[in-house]
Amino acid sequence: MASNVSDILDDLQRSGFRDLAGAHGAAHVPVSRELLNRIVAQAVEGHRAVRRVEIQPRPGDRFDVIVTPAWALVPPLTIALVVDRQPEFPGSPILVLRWSFAAGLDAIAAQFTSALNDRLPAGVRLDYDRVLVDIAALGARYAPQALPYVAALRLRTVEDRAVIDLEWRIGEIKN
Repeated sequence: MASNVSDILDDLQRSGFRDLAGAHGAAHVPVSRELLNRIVAQAVEGHRAVRRVEIQPRPGDRFDVIVTPAWALVPPLTIALVVDRQPEFPGSPILVLRWSFAAGLDAIAAQFTSALNDRLPAGVRLDYDRVLVDIAALGARYAPQALPYVAALRLRTVEDRAVIDLEWRIGEIKN
């Protein structure tokens, strides 16, 4: 018999949560701008070409991303991101964000996207003016135990917060 909560959770995980078959739940997770920026700061730490990235969630499923290059003579660049398509589980777990710069810079910047793909984390890819975020690939890397139970995920924004709405389900066990 498991002697503490940690042991019970380990046992449940090993069994594929069969003792909780049929369970489902939802989470509404507002993430502050400050927390987003702490996560991004860790992700770009040690990157030679980027000194700083700041994320500013805006209402209406939009973000402003301010990238400060490491080169002293290059000013910070503001990139507008908008959620273009939400992931659909399990068939198409890809979050699509569309990006744009100030008028006239989009076409120039798009020429460099293929060169940047080699520097992005596994599961994140640039395709012309879109950022494709493979939630399944990121989940396999950062939360492999939870990924099979994700039924839906939606990213929204309000002023100064990204909001993640998540649904999970533990399938029925057939006898």
